Amino acid sequence: MARRLGEPVNSVAYHTGMLVRHGYAELVGTERRRGANTRLYRATIAPEIDGFEWESLPIEMRRSLTLGLLQLINGEVRQAAAGGSFDDADAHLTRSPLLLDDEGRSAVAELLRGAYDELEAIRTSCRARDAPTQARHEVVMMAYERAPDIEDERLTRS
Repeated sequence: MARRLGEPVNSVAYHTGMLVRHGYAELVGTERRRGANTRLYRATIAPEIDGFEWESLPIEMRRSLTLGLLQLINGEVRQAAAGGSFDDADAHLTRSPLLLDDEGRSAVAELLRGAYDELEAIRTSCRARDAPTQARHEVVMMAYERAPDIEDERLTRS
């Protein structure tokens, strides 16, 4: 990474360590290259793309990013569930099939944006407290129009 960035190895190592310490990256392995150990890291948070930026991306890229993130979420959620992460009283799992008009869809989007902002405030507070009992958690929020299927009959108005 240092060579690619054109920066000194010690500087890149220091900043990578800071990213790891603050939960933005994690060590995923090491490889032996040219007689030296190379550490491999991955980001633990995704860059934020706002609605305007999202709409400006080509549809193929939006779908690729969405599918990649859903694949990551699926693997992490399954692993957490198998390991008992949802056994905790504070764990939360909800699925809410809804029948929404345009106004309702906009209201849900606004609600989730507000919840995201509150999550960021909570993250900032936790970092400031720097409690020794901090543990990594994941919060996943989604709102999307379902693909049509035979179960759509459940949502029809009575």
